[in-house]
Amino acid sequence: MKHAQTYHVEKNGVQKIITIGPHGTVKEDSELKERVNLENVTLIISGVRVQDERTYICQVEKSSVDITESKVHLRVYKAPEFPEIKLPTAGLPVNEKAEVATCESKNGFPAPNIAWYKNGFPLQRDHDGVEVSYQHTQESSGLFTVMSILNMQVVQSDNDAVLYCEVSYHVPGGDFMMESKKENLTVYYPNTKVTLYKEKPSGSVKEGDTVELRCVGDGNPQPEITISKKDTDGSSLVEQPSLILENVQRGASGGYVCTGIDYSDGYHEASAEIELHVHYLDPPIFSEKSPLLVNLGDHLSVSCEVNGSSKAEIVWQKNGKDYFHGTLLNLDEVGYDISGNYTCFVHLIDVPELNVTNNLEIVVAGKPDVSVSSKVLSVKENELVTVTCTAIGYPAADITWSINGSVDGNIDELEVTSELTFRVTQDLVNTSISCVATNLYGSSEEEIQLEQSAEMTDSTVIPVIDLVPTAVPDSVSDLVTTAVAVSGSEENVIQETTRAGSHGVIIVVVIVCILLLAILGAVLYFLYKKGRISCGRSGKQDITKPGEKEHIVVEMKPDSPAEESVLLPGSQEKKPPGDQEKYMDIRN
Repeated sequence: MKHAQTYHVEKNGVQKIITIGPHGTVKEDSELKERVNLENVTLIISGVRVQDERTYICQVEKSSVDITESKVHLRVYKAPEFPEIKLPTAGLPVNEKAEVATCESKNGFPAPNIAWYKNGFPLQRDHDGVEVSYQHTQESSGLFTVMSILNMQVVQSDNDAVLYCEVSYHVPGGDFMMESKKENLTVYYPNTKVTLYKEKPSGSVKEGDTVELRCVGDGNPQPEITISKKDTDGSSLVEQPSLILENVQRGASGGYVCTGIDYSDGYHEASAEIELHVHYLDPPIFSEKSPLLVNLGDHLSVSCEVNGSSKAEIVWQKNGKDYFHGTLLNLDEVGYDISGNYTCFVHLIDVPELNVTNNLEIVVAGKPDVSVSSKVLSVKENELVTVTCTAIGYPAADITWSINGSVDGNIDELEVTSELTFRVTQDLVNTSISCVATNLYGSSEEEIQLEQSAEMTDSTVIPVIDLVPTAVPDSVSDLVTTAVAVSGSEENVIQETTRAGSHGVIIVVVIVCILLLAILGAVLYFLYKKGRISCGRSGKQDITKPGEKEHIVVEMKPDSPAEESVLLPGSQEKKPPGDQEKYMDIRN
């Protein structure tokens, strides 16, 4: 037999909800009739409402005396809406206890809790005059709306204080909280004084700036404010807390007055003053006009005068670098390096960002100053050579060369450069060429010496040393005299070599060695002729004619300009029979 299963709800006692038995399913509670159902002995309620929070009973009836039952209590939760805070539209009077703010949280279940905060700190109920009251309202839906009302005595320091409320609630899963918007508290208190100050710029005021002067009172709300200039007829410039001066000029300097009138507590008038100082700096003026022409070697004196609102620093600059500090630029014996563009840079010491400049061109006039790429140049015959001549002067110089060639010129302000390219001929070697620069003030010249290159060529001249023993000296003293003559000839050879500019140390050493060998040969020949040296055979005698005096003569002859030769005894040219020496071999 199928047992009957019945669900009840405790509602004004016990009331049946739904029964399942031999006669089918019967729904008996009119409130739940459309939202309740049974599926596999499970009671399902759709669209749960706050009113559904009750105790539910399940009964199983096996017989009229065998009935078992089980109970369960259903709890319903709903998070409240975002809290809304409200403050009075008008300010609160100082030192009076009043309703400061309200905080409302709607449609929560169960009813949420509300707490208050000022400037981030919680306000304690019944502490420092704080009073908090609550209003709970249950809507037809069963949800709760909670309103909290904050009452406190405000003081002047509470003006602009930040207020907000916090709503805390519980739902399955934990405890949660929400904060309202933050609102500023407005407190009304009377004005006792006003203050006039410069809002902008933050630093010193200079011509061209935008200046804002602001006047404020020490009460709330602000008093009626007017701002005027002291040196006028007293008429106000503005009837508001702020005075704006755009593109301010030096004429705006002076005293300004702010007047405030407060009607909140009768009639109270207060005033304040400020001194506005507008800095200015006029462009500098030179004592001479630009361009300034100065003769080479003269004294130069030029001043840079300025007019400003305070002490200024003056710096003369050239090519972007500081050149001289001070108003007066003094230069003695000016040279061409003085020529150029000069800038007089001026700034106020108190206001460094306020600065002005003016430019002056200085031109030094005079005859050209000439320089060449090299004053001594080693060259070879038939070589292609390029030399450079530079002239600095004003007016710009004309450059001419003493020889012909290919000329390339360039002019850079006061500097003129000329490049001469020419081929070296035999006539140019060991000579000089000149560069002449000329302008209205005169001319200057510079020479370049062309010297034969130290490298030997096929045309190098080597002097010929011709040693000719034409007679035998009578004594060793004659031989020494002859050697001295040879030494003098050696010096001539060395001097000749130096003048040619084409012989090195090696050639000198070779010549000296040759001379030493020649002297040694002459000495040996002299001793042999005197019979003091035998040839190893005792029968050899000299049978020359008596009375004939013989000498050894050493001669230096350059046979040709291109080569030198050394002629030793036995290699002389053939002499006439009368001049030849006669010998008789008396050997066996």
